[in-house]
Amino acid sequence: MNRNYRGITLGSGEMIYGCLVQYVFGGDKHCQIFESKWDEEDDFYPSQSRGVEVHPESVGQSTGLKDKNGTETYNQQRLKSDSDVEYKIEWIELMAAFWVVKQEYPYPFEKYTAEIIPKLELIIDTSDKE
Repeated sequence: MNRNYRGITLGSGEMIYGCLVQYVFGGDKHCQIFESKWDEEDDFYPSQSRGVEVHPESVGQSTGLKDKNGTETYNQQRLKSDSDVEYKIEWIELMAAFWVVKQEYPYPFEKYTAEIIPKLELIIDTSDKE
């Protein structure tokens, strides 16, 4: 199940999933997520309800890949290897793709293609909990 985008709501601080709409109003960037619903064929479509405003810095796009435990992964999430090396999922505009960036010494910022995500485990923090 691909839920496309996620973000933390301005009001309740809840993580929600769905379609993303971004706009600028009064010089400020705003993001709204329209919560998703699924039909019988697992095709995605936005609900008829109004969008919920989310913190722009909390928005993450689904990579379409799952970690080694089967958990869906999103841009900006952190992962770790079996040897506890930390990585972060990042969208690299120049490559037009998600990459996994090593976050630790001795090779910080070493990049790997997103295909290694299924070999890594998601590091869950409070913003990752549904």
